[in-house]
Amino acid sequence: MPLRFFCLLFICLLTTGIAVSQDLVTMLNGRSFDAKVIDTSIVEVKYERWKRGKLKQYEVDASKIFEIEFADGTSKILYKKDSMAGNFLSVAEMQFYILGEQDAYKYFKGGDAAITGFIIGISGGYLFADLFLVMLVPVIPPSVLALMPTNINPKKVPNPVYFKNENYRHGYTRVANQKKVLGALKGGLAGALTGFAAFYVAASLNR
Repeated sequence: MPLRFFCLLFICLLTTGIAVSQDLVTMLNGRSFDAKVIDTSIVEVKYERWKRGKLKQYEVDASKIFEIEFADGTSKILYKKDSMAGNFLSVAEMQFYILGEQDAYKYFKGGDAAITGFIIGISGGYLFADLFLVMLVPVIPPSVLALMPTNINPKKVPNPVYFKNENYRHGYTRVANQKKVLGALKGGLAGALTGFAAFYVAASLNR
């Protein structure tokens, strides 16, 4: 019994130690995740993460990573300004751009787009339920909204002062546009299915 207890205690301490000593990887798209980085090169970065109770190794293109913050407090910026590679922003400019992306992921909801998509979807799903065109109804809202500018109220941005920075604003807007289109697609799909079902329910009641 004592041996089993100490074995379990050792495993718990080891697991806790691994979890605490995680590095933070920040991608150019604004996403970040905890991992144990085991190797970095110009081409790729290798890291380990726990998945379903197993420690697995992954690889990611180094050009997709902005920075790695190591558990020991040091950091390494992999991003470099290189117009040939499409990296037109300086490191400082990209930091603001990524900060804008991260804030948009956290705070921009895009609920209006989902509601608009649902309204268009339910109308189209009902009107075109017996036509092949009903298959196209869910993609109409995101297609239309993608062509329209995303209106962002600076007062609702977590960092209004940062929003005055062009690069922060561009990063925030990019993710906001993405979430708006995705919300419209989900709303359009849900609306189309609802309208489609309503059409056939109404048709069965009128028989």
